[in-house]
Amino acid sequence: SATTGAQPFSVFVSGRYAYVVNYTSNTLQIFDISNHSSPVVVGSATTGTTPFSVFVSGRYAYVVNYGSNTLQIFDISNPSSPVAVGSATTGTNPLSVYVSGRYAYVVNQTSATLQIFDVSTSSPALIASTTTGTNPLSVYVSGRYAYVANQTGTLQIFDVSNPSSPVVVGSVVTGGSSISVYV
Repeated sequence: SATTGAQPFSVFVSGRYAYVVNYTSNTLQIFDISNHSSPVVVGSATTGTTPFSVFVSGRYAYVVNYGSNTLQIFDISNPSSPVAVGSATTGTNPLSVYVSGRYAYVVNQTSATLQIFDVSTSSPALIASTTTGTNPLSVYVSGRYAYVANQTGTLQIFDVSNPSSPVVVGSVVTGGSSISVYV
């Protein structure tokens, strides 16, 4: 185990590193976990207000900040010195981010939206936004589909094969509060 910042809300593991965002301390921390019995903090960076989710793809970490309504991109090619390289405004209260190829998929709790950003450059560009069920909490992308879990107990499936025009292709009642989805 290792000590994190205040209220760690999300972790993403890639290779020998674990990336953690801390909700109250507004930080992204990078841990070297190559020695599983003794993880070590090797780097950290300040995020926007109340980071909620982190996703790593290649040399970048993508962070959504619940309080500041932003998607941030950090260059993590040097884990001891992560650097913020870009950001974009999201809908209200983003809770989850998933990156697939050149696109970042973000769900926003209060505005009840799924947004798709082109993140092929350090200036993320919003290319689509669509309505979800009430209080979307998690998004997962597999192939041409984005799966969204809504707190009101539904799982929605969006066809995102044309990222500029996502379309709902299915929905099912899950019963209770759906907090996370993995395909």
